[in-house]
Formats: sequence, structure tokens, C-alpha cells
Amino acid sequence: MIAAIEILRPLNGLMAVAAFVVGAALSGFPLAPVPLQLLVGALVIFLHSGGGMVLNDYFDWEIDRINRPYRVIPSGRMTLSESVNYAAALFGVSLALSAAVLPLPMTALIIFNAAVSLVYSWKLKKTVLGHIAVSWLTASVFALAALMTGGVTYIGTVLFALVFFASMAREIAKGVEDYKGDKAAGARTLAVSMGMDVAGWLSMAFLFLTATIAPLPYVFKYVGTGYALVATVAVALLAYAAYQMYKMKPAEAQKAIKWAMGMAILALVLGMLF
Repeated sequence: MIAAIEILRPLNGLMAVAAFVVGAALSGFPLAPVPLQLLVGALVIFLHSGGGMVLNDYFDWEIDRINRPYRVIPSGRMTLSESVNYAAALFGVSLALSAAVLPLPMTALIIFNAAVSLVYSWKLKKTVLGHIAVSWLTASVFALAALMTGGVTYIGTVLFALVFFASMAREIAKGVEDYKGDKAAGARTLAVSMGMDVAGWLSMAFLFLTATIAPLPYVFKYVGTGYALVATVAVALLAYAAYQMYKMKPAEAQKAIKWAMGMAILALVLGMLF
């Protein structure tokens, strides 16, 4: 049971759920009394996130056997066939729940994301398209939240862009950190394809874009002062991440970006309160 939970990376799933709920509220979806669609949507996103993590570990098990032997599959706590069945069950339940309860556009996007997760884990991980795929999957929780309200919203688009740009910066930074190993393995990440310097500057450019649009939810009065106060910390973390990329310290930059994304979610929650 512990292995089945561990392989899901539940913290990542819970962060995705939090982003979904915040996005739904800001897009105008009522939160009280708690509607069935919101509960099912949150569960679907958690299961979908977990399914993606299991797929990722399935395709990476040989690498993890060397680099991360403590993980569920290489440590022998779950077999390859069990992990495939587990991923299929997670995706299957999420799709069934979505088809039964959620609007058709949401279900269509969830099916598309399941396909992206599979292709990413199978073929795209160590390519430029892999950077884009992960960023899309991370940001699309806000697209799903907007679709639950009946269509694309301005605030949903802004939040999608914020997370997409931040994720691109982080994914490129990962490629810079793993440059030597990726190059030796024949990977085609941005850092390998264009060089670490170009990748570093592109990561900084995405951080700049993220910081530039971060004030928009407050400027257009979707959120209150609480957002402005905490978002300032998030922007400072993005600036610190850019500095670390300039110093060619991608591991530090990644940590700062992850913290900034967490602070951004907190800022949105506080911005809805005051």
C-alpha cells in the first residue's frame, strides 16, 4: 500500500488539485456548497497526475536502477507488469469519472493529456518537445478549470501562461543540469541541441516572461491585496532563479522556481480572501 501511494508522488497531485480549485474559483465556478463537478474534477486530476508519474517510472526503471535505486520499481516493491496495470487503472478510472460527470470539453482535454503523458514518458522525455509536453501538462489544470465554467476565460489564460512559462524555465534548467549525461546518452534536449549558454538564456527569458505577467491578476482586480503581497515574494524567487541560471547553477534555479510556483498558488488563495 505504501509503495502504491509513494509512486504517485501525492504532493505533486495535491498541488495540481489546489491549482485546479483556485483556477475554477477565479474563473467564476461556485465553491459553496461544494458541487459534485468540482469534487470529481479534483479527483480526476489527482488520479491523472498519479498515472503520469507511474508511467514515467515504468519507462525510466532501468535508469532509476542506477541513479535512484530506492524508487518503487527498481527497489522491487512493484513489478513492471504491476506498474503498467496500476497506470492503466488510474487513467481508466479518471477517464470514466470524467465522462460520467464532467463537461465534454474537459473530458476531451483529459483524454488528450493522457495521450501526451504516454508519449512523453515513452519517447519525448529527453527532447525539446519533452520540455513543452511537461509544461503543457502542468499548466493545463487551469485550462481544465476554465472549461468547467463553460469556456476559456481571461484569468484562466493568464494563469495558464504563468505556469507554462515557469515550467518551461524549470524544464530547460533541468536539461542544463543533466547536460553531460544527456549528451552522452544521445538525448536531444534544448541544452544538448543548442548549447548550455543558449539554454541558460532561454530559461532566463521564460523567467522574465513569468515575472512580467505575474501582476496581471491583481492589476485586473481578479484578486486582492493578499495576492500582491505574496506574489512579490514569488517574483523575487524568479529573479533569484534567473541569477542562478546566469551563474550556471541550474539545480539552485530549479529549486527557486518550484518554490515560486508554490508561492504563486498561495498568493492566489490569499488574493481571493482579501
